[in-house]
Amino acid sequence: MKTKKHISKSRYQKWQESNSEVNFGEIPRYLYHGTNDSSAMTALREGLCPRMERTGNFAHFPSNPDAVYLTDSYGPYFAASASLKRGGCMAIMEVKTTIEMIPRFIPDEDYLEQQSRRSWDLGEEFRNWDIFQKTEFFRKNAQSRFSVFWSDSLRHFGTVAHIGPIASKTITRVAIIDVEKLAWIPSYSGSIPIALEFHKENSARQRSLTRWIFGEGVSRKEVFGEMKLNEPGRKLLLKRDGIEIISNTCDLPYAA
Repeated sequence: MKTKKHISKSRYQKWQESNSEVNFGEIPRYLYHGTNDSSAMTALREGLCPRMERTGNFAHFPSNPDAVYLTDSYGPYFAASASLKRGGCMAIMEVKTTIEMIPRFIPDEDYLEQQSRRSWDLGEEFRNWDIFQKTEFFRKNAQSRFSVFWSDSLRHFGTVAHIGPIASKTITRVAIIDVEKLAWIPSYSGSIPIALEFHKENSARQRSLTRWIFGEGVSRKEVFGEMKLNEPGRKLLLKRDGIEIISNTCDLPYAA
């Protein structure tokens, strides 16, 4: 006689039920990771891995060693920083967002620190800390105490952190940018501050720059806003010599 086997709910099913109010439609189909060309080629073979014990690009504000940082806006900025720090060409990695990634998202500690200045009161001791101490506090506690804010971090700050490695098969394309031929890209993208108060305007221009780098048609105003450009500046988007797009085979379910 056959007995009916009880099938318990998977951890993912339980997570889905407990997070049923998440609107997957608000999650970008693609996120980006800025690095240099050497690191990008390694990631295509081995996946995007947290920095762990390696030295980061921002000495005064080290990143979470267990996380990979992604952005919907500032790929050129982070690629320029990595190229300047490590040498080589800029590289922007396009990563397809999947359901499996979402439970591993946590907020960027820089978002948490900047947001805490506006509306959070974490006690007198916290108020007396300097920016370095506050950022370190949020970096250490982003996963355990503030993980619910990951979507706010992405929506209002343009960045999110992913705990653990990201599989190479989720990387759809890589844009390699020769900084000697297109020196204006690191110069321009590196001059745009990543901050809550400037995010709406700056993120739109950086997203447009990313789209142009990957070969989409965008207007000069979308990339440069109301900047007054001289004659050579008005022709910058006409020249793509120095950009190589590498495609990676990818057929994965999107989060929406």
